[in-house]
Amino acid sequence: MAAEILAARGERDPVAITARYLPQGIAKTLPDGAFDLVLLGQTLSELDLEADDATRVARHVVFLGSLLARTAPDGALVVIEPALRARTRHLHAVRDAMLGSTSPPTVFAPCLHADACPALALAGDWCHEDLDVDLPPWLVPVARGAGLRWEGLTFSYLVLRRDSQTLARAVSHGPGTVRVVSGMLRTKGKRELYVCGDLGERAGRVRAMRLDRHESETNVAWSALSKGDVVGVSPPFDLQRPRVLAATRIAPVTSQLDREKAQTRD
Repeated sequence: MAAEILAARGERDPVAITARYLPQGIAKTLPDGAFDLVLLGQTLSELDLEADDATRVARHVVFLGSLLARTAPDGALVVIEPALRARTRHLHAVRDAMLGSTSPPTVFAPCLHADACPALALAGDWCHEDLDVDLPPWLVPVARGAGLRWEGLTFSYLVLRRDSQTLARAVSHGPGTVRVVSGMLRTKGKRELYVCGDLGERAGRVRAMRLDRHESETNVAWSALSKGDVVGVSPPFDLQRPRVLAATRIAPVTSQLDREKAQTRD
């Protein structure tokens, strides 16, 4: 099926795509040379299932490190996992362990900071994506038959690099830049979102609130935010009392790439 998908895309894409099947020993059997991109799709969650949590984390740190070492100096390693709690928390733990190693990589995305993952502080927390993406027609019956959602796409991911490039540096932002890590929580008289990023005092994850009576021209964008959005908050949220007040400025972040595209169109 994968080969058929690649063949179909090859008819539309300007880049030639070839596939090789490597049954085992991925890191050892890759061709010589440096890669611009290494992509692992739902791989970690299928490896070392017989080992305890700490051992699995240690093994996967070594595994990802060996793959990252095969990337070009400005290349990237992208790890995609299912959006399930246990599997995503394992990815969070691997991230933290890699950042705590003697030669830590750069976390490009999705995190806006290199501190310990705040989602691991509580056993019920995990951070994943939820995108409005229609599945291709041939996959819809499969998803329905499996009892899965077919109108959206959920996953967790981690992008590692060898250089110093990060998502936080790639976007136009200042103090108080955070990433939305939940859907909108709307109750009577208020709208709340979990956000993660720069909270003024330190990086962290909080449940931020805006009372409906505090909606203003400067913070009206709060109502339209959704999971995965990066937004500038000025002044930064108070760690102890994260509130969007009438004077708070909420500014969805525009990336450098978006600006360049806009200039090209102009």
